[in-house]
Amino acid sequence: MMQGLIEFLPTIRRIHHGHGIMAQALRDELAAQGARKPLVLLARALLGTAVETRLRDVMEDGLIHSTSFEEVPPAVVLEAARVARDAEVDAVIAVGGGSAIDTAKGLRFALASGVDDAQQLLPAMNRPSPAKGWLPLVAVPTTLSGAEYTRSFSVNDRAAGQKRSHMGSGVSATAIVYDPTVTVATPEALWLGTGFVALDHAIEVYVANAPHPVADALKAESAAVLLAKLAASRHAEAETARLDCFLAGWMADHSPLRTRSTGGGATPWSHVLAYELAALAGISYTVTASLTLGNSLRLLAETRLGASRQQQLAVRLGLTQSLPDAVDEYARALGMPTTPAEAGLSAAQLEAVAQACAARAALEVEKCRRVLGAGAV
Repeated sequence: MMQGLIEFLPTIRRIHHGHGIMAQALRDELAAQGARKPLVLLARALLGTAVETRLRDVMEDGLIHSTSFEEVPPAVVLEAARVARDAEVDAVIAVGGGSAIDTAKGLRFALASGVDDAQQLLPAMNRPSPAKGWLPLVAVPTTLSGAEYTRSFSVNDRAAGQKRSHMGSGVSATAIVYDPTVTVATPEALWLGTGFVALDHAIEVYVANAPHPVADALKAESAAVLLAKLAASRHAEAETARLDCFLAGWMADHSPLRTRSTGGGATPWSHVLAYELAALAGISYTVTASLTLGNSLRLLAETRLGASRQQQLAVRLGLTQSLPDAVDEYARALGMPTTPAEAGLSAAQLEAVAQACAARAALEVEKCRRVLGAGAV
């Protein structure tokens, strides 16, 4: 008889979802936290839009901070933390993509850790997560990156060639608001790219791990919805399809629900290589998944577990071709790169990524090269 575990992490408390619900959901969350002076990190694309107007209507005594959050540089995180500290805010709201949400997580980490200098941030991220001092966070995503439901955040110091992540339950958002009307300014390529990242999360984690009835059901449904609805949601007016994709993206990870099963697991190559692709080659997360998921699945299929899990998932999804070929075909249909040449990567860049990833994660460098498609350059 199969043994396993289902647990609920002390992270996200509520997930609001629906058309046009942002304002009321934020009022409810601020009231629940007893917060009166939130700091809103707002994606620059939303400045001057109806989304900003709705946010200002919600806040009685809050303030909006907007800048380029792209890649989450340490200096941007510390500047946001300074604004929060100087204004003595009592909650944080992040409205934007993964970078805005990770910046919000990072500023809360900096405040809880007493970090007030950008040079101190990455070293502090190597230490245990603070046990207290975390401001409440409400995440209102505008993409499908998934940053809203994770209990981690990443900072990218391009000058030093370092990308650092920190994990802890305190990092997590207190609540999530899924409202497709907030995605009005999200570029089509960004929406589709982050949607493919969500598909990567659902499929690769399913294949790389032993069966669990709860996780399998959620991840298979996530993949099925994203394969059916992501292309249809490319335009912001497709609000129903976008809301479906939001919920499917959450189902890929299903936090705060966590599962564990006996039978072991394998390396999620696409996930692991994303760090070095971003830090060393400057490749966006919206591209790393389409570049590596197919080859990751081909490598995983060389194990008994990986082959069996791919066959199971292909049947559940009603596929008529192999899972790796299906995801590559879908990526191309969305206009995304699936080879290093299409992503503009050189052989030297691929080798640097492979070597660095192998060293960091104690992996075989040749397998890193294979997943990167280095042989095709």
